[in-house]
Amino acid sequence: MTLPIGREGRRLRRVALALLLCGCVICADAADREWLRLQAPRFGVISQLDEDDTRRWAVEFDQFIDALHQLYAVDELALPPLTMVLFKNSRDFEPYYLRTETGQADIAGFFANMDAWSIIGLAGLPGGSDRTRHVIYHEAVHWFASASEVEAPLWFQEGLAEVYSSFEVVGGKGRWGMAVQENVDYLSYYGLMPVEELLRASQDEVLHGMDKYYPQAWAFVHYLMFGNLGAERPKLQAFLEQEQKTSLDTAFMNAFGQSYRDVTNDLRAYLKRGRYGIQEMEVRDRGAEMTIAPASAANVEASLARLAAAGRNGELARQHAEALLGVVPNNAVSYEILAIVADQAHDTAALNAAVDKAIELGSRDPNIYGVKASHLIEANRRADAPVDELLPPDVARTAADLLGRSLALRPRSRDTVEHMMVALLNVDAVTEQDDAVLAASGRALPTEGRVLVAQAAVAHRRDDVPRATELLRRARTEPFTLPAGQRSMVGALHDSWFMEWTLAELESLGPDRPDAAVAFLDAQLADDGVTGRPRSALEGIRADILSFERLRAAIEAREAGRAAEADAMLAELVSDPNVSERVRREAERFVAEENR
Repeated sequence: MTLPIGREGRRLRRVALALLLCGCVICADAADREWLRLQAPRFGVISQLDEDDTRRWAVEFDQFIDALHQLYAVDELALPPLTMVLFKNSRDFEPYYLRTETGQADIAGFFANMDAWSIIGLAGLPGGSDRTRHVIYHEAVHWFASASEVEAPLWFQEGLAEVYSSFEVVGGKGRWGMAVQENVDYLSYYGLMPVEELLRASQDEVLHGMDKYYPQAWAFVHYLMFGNLGAERPKLQAFLEQEQKTSLDTAFMNAFGQSYRDVTNDLRAYLKRGRYGIQEMEVRDRGAEMTIAPASAANVEASLARLAAAGRNGELARQHAEALLGVVPNNAVSYEILAIVADQAHDTAALNAAVDKAIELGSRDPNIYGVKASHLIEANRRADAPVDELLPPDVARTAADLLGRSLALRPRSRDTVEHMMVALLNVDAVTEQDDAVLAASGRALPTEGRVLVAQAAVAHRRDDVPRATELLRRARTEPFTLPAGQRSMVGALHDSWFMEWTLAELESLGPDRPDAAVAFLDAQLADDGVTGRPRSALEGIRADILSFERLRAAIEAREAGRAAEADAMLAELVSDPNVSERVRREAERFVAEENR
């Protein structure tokens, strides 16, 4: 079990490639060249290009962000800080090429979103490469959308990124929506998957089938945005809104008023026509508002360290991080980079040392706190224990505090939410900070069931079991989602907490208030959400209470001298199949005593 810098960081960071044949392989020390630093309101640029070319790249990217604002209303302060690193040529960029399991990829550029920060690296050739722009713009949509308060579904995220990846500026106007030819060619050859299959694809399926998924998502979003002269766009908006409130099937029918098959046929007809609408908008040239000056050594070393770390070039990243320490001693960023490098190298001792130092220096990287909590959990977890008995309470509280700091910086991290859930299930006491970070994560991940489970843990620790069990129940119903392996765990928690609370409530009523006990049980059984074993148990308890009352009435009748009445009541108890075995035996004993 690892946290964002490990499993989630490797899985969720968006690292994209634009393949390009490269001539020279002679490497120069890029950090020794002259660099410029351009600062735009929304991002920064570290560049080896001259001032005019650097500004040209920055202006176009700024115009691209303006285009995104047409669709997304986001808090730009919530965006992970973005730096674009522009190399003069492929030779200088080559040492930073993304490293994969089979070696470094021969690339023109890549984009990486590392949660706490994002970075773009590319060789800023004159005019750029269309393929490079496609990749950069596709991934920049994910960077921009990461600041949205509500997370969009996967099909929309990827489809929109593909639609916007064709952005260009022509005659002072921003234009997007042009057909992505490789997507058109793919769909022409392989055909269209059913819309329902597209909408239900999991993140794992998307990550392992991008070549198949991207064209399908692009086609559906393009159709909804531009099809029928824009007439479908209100349906798109309605569907996105409805999907946050109800099940996929209900949201789809409410928005489209058609079956999945009918919409698939409409989409197929749109593609067959081969005429794709586009959209234009006036864009401003804010180049005059951008400041540009020689970059400091600290700016360059920090940017190159992050670029090398994002590309998994560990030794190069370490060299830049140490060079940054030489320029700016005791800065948290260097240790954050060293932590990434150590994690990639599976060097636990170096990772722990870098994480501790980064925390000591006030790191603003959510992954740093997540890693510290992850190692704490792994070192103290009890083997084969139930999820709410995995950790000693003091360890769980320390881990929860660390995870709370991580979520305060990055509330939409699903892996961090999961670890927070585990920690809170094992604490002795909860805090207002727990409530605050979970509320923020609930807003950022409105259909994430693990947020509800974590909130249920808080409610349970405060002895509010009705709220806790209601949250657990909701976590297992649409539109909320849970990993398949956790559904049974959440169900077992619900049943355990519910029965523990029910028995305690019954005990508090005492044995002399059977009517109140039955009324309490009836209230619980009136809830359709009480199912399975809990319902069977409550029905059995209710039957036992009523049976014992009948037995007590028979005993009282006998003691009052109404022998015939008592005998009839006892006979009914003995013959009633719904009477519990315990009561039946007691009734049989009384009958036997009478007959002696």
